[in-house]
Amino acid sequence: HGQCRNSSGTAVATGYSFATVKNKYMFLITDKEMIVKDKDGNKFNEDPVTLVNGDYVKTYILDQDGGLVKTKRSFETEVKGNDINIAVYNVTYEEPQYKTLSILEGNLNKNYDFVNYFDGTLYFYKDAKKTELLGSYTCANKNELTAKSTEYTKCFIAKDTVYSDNDLTTDAIKKRKTLIPMFNKRYVFIKDENVILYDLISRETKSTYLTVNTNSSDVSTELTDLGSKAQALSSIKPRIMI
Repeated sequence: HGQCRNSSGTAVATGYSFATVKNKYMFLITDKEMIVKDKDGNKFNEDPVTLVNGDYVKTYILDQDGGLVKTKRSFETEVKGNDINIAVYNVTYEEPQYKTLSILEGNLNKNYDFVNYFDGTLYFYKDAKKTELLGSYTCANKNELTAKSTEYTKCFIAKDTVYSDNDLTTDAIKKRKTLIPMFNKRYVFIKDENVILYDLISRETKSTYLTVNTNSSDVSTELTDLGSKAQALSSIKPRIMI
């Protein structure tokens, strides 16, 4: 198993049996499963693209007159606009199936620790660098991105809603854009039309709310993990249970 290094010599991908590069994207394969990363090691898919055959290196088979008889290949890649397109070939090297990965999603995910969003699914990780998967949530409402998008608007980590009926609330707190922290690497509040409290371990929705205020003092727009010292979930203030 080799390594892929960026221009500064830093290893950004290790443990893969085969790798190829197109533009600035690495296509990394082990046991017929492909993960795509950029030159800094950021992922563009979490669920691997499954390949059918192991002919990773394209090979042309010619007849005795030099005519092309067959092209042996497992996949072909194309980077076009905001998409990474992957054609997956069957054992007869015909009738490819196509998989498209979003460059916009992959680039936007770089803004967040502990979480990625790919094609309608949120993936949560045990570590900020997102190397060890913790669990996932399938969105009811897929995000729709453009080149100008700066955040996920339809399905993502919920934000605190500061209730304006509190006369002691300052303007700075009312304008806070804090993402609600993950609790004990297990519970997350997800905005998917309504706000749901989701258990990553049991993979089930525990409660549904219109809004939630965790009274988080942090003003970060990054997801954080409060770990074992997190405030009790019972102290969080929901607004109107559905």
